[in-house]
Amino acid sequence: MTHYNLIIIRREGESEIKQAVPKLAWISCSRLMETGWQAVELSPLRVNAVCFGIMRTELWDGVPEEHRNAMYENAARSLPVGRIGEPEDGAEAFLYLMREKYSTGQIVVVDGGSTLV
Repeated sequence: MTHYNLIIIRREGESEIKQAVPKLAWISCSRLMETGWQAVELSPLRVNAVCFGIMRTELWDGVPEEHRNAMYENAARSLPVGRIGEPEDGAEAFLYLMREKYSTGQIVVVDGGSTLV
């Protein structure tokens, strides 16, 4: 029975995707392999990762409000879900991985569908 859980946080930026799609494929593949390797090596510890897209967090507080709001609006228009992420969206991914006792080596992507467009 697994009693411990390690969740790795990954952040992916929209500009990273648009600047280097082939690089993104390589990065995603290597991240998946890294998470999977850690899950095997550290078993019975469960190892999973959460990758975030753009989220409305204090990370952006240093950006002037006008620019920040424009960035949020532009990002929301480009996402299939039509909005940017909220901290609660990320928290749900963590809660899922903490509660799900049968998952290990998984990457949960919380990005509003940005990896699809």
